Amino acid sequence: MKKLVVLVLALAISGLLFTTNAQDKTVKKDAAKKETVKPAAAKTIFNKVCPVMEEDVDAKVQTVEYKGKTIGFCCKKCVKKFNADPEKYMKHISADGQKYVD
Repeated sequence: MKKLVVLVLALAISGLLFTTNAQDKTVKKDAAKKETVKPAAAKTIFNKVCPVMEEDVDAKVQTVEYKGKTIGFCCKKCVKKFNADPEKYMKHISADGQKYVD
């Protein structure tokens, strides 16, 4: 009877150790993934005025990368219009990106 109790206890303890070890490995893998995945760096929006509507740029609206510059817009409708003909709208942004140019 004592041998049976000892055997059951030994199996129970080894099962706990095995489960804990497996969980530790999973936690370590998750931690490693978190360390290697870094959030994308926030890009600076080049222009202050929407090249489509001449309104102030809304930083919450999607931006477009165009010829090495991050172009901002006042609304998502402008993003769609810009993507259809970027050159048409880029001429409305001053060289420093601060003003709307006719």
